[in-house]
Amino acid sequence: MADAAILAIGNSLVTDLLEAYLEDAEPPIGVAKAVSLVQGLAVLELPCPVNLVLLCAPVAETDGVGAIRELRRRWPDLPVAILSGDASSQAIQAAIEAGACGIVSQRLPAPVCLATLRLLLAGERHFPEPEYEDRGSARYSAAETIVGSLTPREFETLMHLSQGRSNKEIAREMGIEIVTVTLHLTNLYRKLGVSSRA
Repeated sequence: MADAAILAIGNSLVTDLLEAYLEDAEPPIGVAKAVSLVQGLAVLELPCPVNLVLLCAPVAETDGVGAIRELRRRWPDLPVAILSGDASSQAIQAAIEAGACGIVSQRLPAPVCLATLRLLLAGERHFPEPEYEDRGSARYSAAETIVGSLTPREFETLMHLSQGRSNKEIAREMGIEIVTVTLHLTNLYRKLGVSSRA
């Protein structure tokens, strides 16, 4: 526990799988686990350098938003994120208002989730693109909507992609890991409504 970078709070099966995956990553990420918010609060009182709290829904005693608020109240500088399958605009807005630094989507492949966690550990914020039910009501053209939805790094990735660069070349140009390029590409493909760079 002394080397834990992430405190995962929630269902034992989910936190056990997360711990096994992250500790086998290169480089590994240490994980401390708690099955409830009360247990998580007790872990945070220990002299253990936790850099990110990851709420793995469901969290006992409270909903995710309540847990975020309690953690932020006690440790205002400690980043708190949610591992969730809900990427609706309402869920994202509620997490942001509660003070979360991000949502790690359960719908993404494991390497992309790992890249997202590394971004959060580096002090970045990350929220997936909301899953809108009514895209037809947008008042802007599709192109304006898509371009406007891209983050600066996604736009930069798109520019490199349009020049025919490989993931490795894009990573080198942007000074980031290849797995982070994969995260940006996954988001780009979803926003552009395509399944591959071709």
